[in-house]
Amino acid sequence: MIPPGHDAWTVGDDPSELVDTSADYSHLIAAGDAHRRMADRAGPLRGHRGIRTDAVAELRADARAGRLDGGAVEIVLSAVSRRSRRVSGPAGLTPRETEVLVLIGTGASAKQVARMLGSSPKTAATHIERTYAKIAVTSRAAATRFAIHHGLIDPVC
Repeated sequence: MIPPGHDAWTVGDDPSELVDTSADYSHLIAAGDAHRRMADRAGPLRGHRGIRTDAVAELRADARAGRLDGGAVEIVLSAVSRRSRRVSGPAGLTPRETEVLVLIGTGASAKQVARMLGSSPKTAATHIERTYAKIAVTSRAAATRFAIHHGLIDPVC
């Protein structure tokens, strides 16, 4: 564990990978882990979107009960179902735009958004701009308020 304010480095020429499991992303990791457990338990019988309907219902029930973050659950389900172009979020946000909004609302920088999406910084910036335009905001603070108001992120976490 590397506490805030410290630097890290590697010695040698071998590539290394750092996995950020800070509190900002722990809700995504928890939702992903829950999905993985359900997918493993479900076996090969999957619904038309890649995950069994009962597992979707169970994940969403865990979110309603407060055991998982609702926005994180929807991001995981969106990634699993590959419904990235479908409109499903508030203000007509696609699942990808909802994912961007959750990341921005939980404090991720544009570079972190790019890394989390597996895209270039320019592509992430375009996603952020389009998301801001759809929800009619011009700042990170306003985007965060929108995400909290629509239950995508929990202001207490």
